[in-house]
Parts: sequence; C-alpha cells; structure tokens
Amino acid sequence: MLAKYLTYIQYILIIIIGSLIAIHAFTLIQGVFLLTSLLLVLFALVNFITLRYFSDDKNSIWPVYAGLLLLAMIFGSLGDFAMPGIFIFPLTDTFINGIIYFGIGHAFYLLALRKSSPLLFEVNTEKRSIKSRNLVIWLVSIFIVIILFLMTVYNPSDMVISIGAFGYGILLITVLAFAITKWLDDFPLYFKVVLVVGFLLFFISDWALGVNHLRDSAFMSGTAFVGLTYALGQLLIQSSTILHNEKASNSTQIESA
Repeated sequence: MLAKYLTYIQYILIIIIGSLIAIHAFTLIQGVFLLTSLLLVLFALVNFITLRYFSDDKNSIWPVYAGLLLLAMIFGSLGDFAMPGIFIFPLTDTFINGIIYFGIGHAFYLLALRKSSPLLFEVNTEKRSIKSRNLVIWLVSIFIVIILFLMTVYNPSDMVISIGAFGYGILLITVLAFAITKWLDDFPLYFKVVLVVGFLLFFISDWALGVNHLRDSAFMSGTAFVGLTYALGQLLIQSSTILHNEKASNSTQIESA
C-alpha cells in the first residue's frame, strides 16, 4: 500500500515541479527556481526510497542508480544556491562554487550511467574489451565541445575561470556522450529519451551560463532560458528512475567499467 502512495507522490511531484518551472519561466522569481531545486531533491529521494524498499527491483542495480542520482541532485541543488551567492562555500567566487558543486553532481551522474551499463569497457568472464562505439561517441563529443568552448565561451582576459569552465565542460560533455551511448544499449525507449534529452538540456543550460558569464553578459540576460533548460533537464534525468523495466535489470549480471 505504501508503495502505491509513493507512486502517487512521484507523479504529484512531477506535476508540481513542472508547474513551478512554468511559473519561473514567466515570472523569473528566484525563490520559485530555488523551491523547484529543493523539490527536485525531494523527488530524487522519493524515487530512491521507492526503488530501495518497495520495488521488485530492490535487489538489482536500480536502487544504487537512484541513490547516485539523488546524490547528484543534492550537489546540483547546492550549486543552485551557490550561484546566486546564497550559499558561499568553499570560495568567495560564486561562479566557481557553482562549477565545483555541479561538477561533483556530474561525477555522480557519470557513476550512475556506469552502473546502468558499461561505458568504455565491457567485462565478461573471458576478457576486458573496449566498447569502440562508445569511445568514438565520447571522443567526437569532446572535439565538438572544445571547438564550441573556444568559439563561444573562452575569455583570455579571465584565464582562471576559463580553465575551470573548460574542465567542467569536458566533464559535462562526457556525461552527455555516455548518456547518448545508452541509446545503443538494451533499455526502454522512454528511459533513453529522458536521459539524452535531460543531459542535452543540462548541457545547453550550462553552455548559455558560461557564455553569459565569460563572453557576453547580455546573452540570455533577463530571460528564464538557463533556469528553464536546467530544471527541465534535471526533472527528465531524475524521472529516468521510474522509466526502466525488468529487462534492463539483466545488467546486474554485467560488471560495469
């Protein structure tokens, strides 16, 4: 019975978060965005509890996957509060603080993707082999982000933040690239769609933020573009925990690398 109520709570949270995203898009009220961020953490927590304690998949990879997504969302929310200077730690530069927290969040997202299926290496009982298709997607994505960074974000007059943004961009595109590789794995269509679109929106949001902060302060200024793409991206990514199926749980027999 409790599992049924948790399912209701999941869908209610999706509706509330979606509504708040729409309200923020029209009002640009920071408090609405920050409330959305906190509710995304709550949504991730409910997803984790559901899979960990009340799901038929509680002994599979999916509770761990949901737990890693929860940790990623917690650090993402810390970044949401750090960027506007509400939460100032560990540095006094709010932009760098945001990069740090979002970077940690993406590290957890990468671990979650690795848990769902292998990234670069497939391990079986005989040998450890490279997944060449994933390697190609990753390398092409890094090449694209380097070009994009040099053309639109890099600011030679602010080398420290530019270097930090570049490192973060490599991590961000790495997560997006490996989310794209899930499209080639044996997962349900909706699971793959929310992952790819979610991380793509996250990437677009952070790219726009980087352009605004380092190259053109008027870029997307006064709009909800960054917050809208970011919040929708996070909502889609966190929704992936309720869109897997039993067939995907066969990956518990595969040791990810």
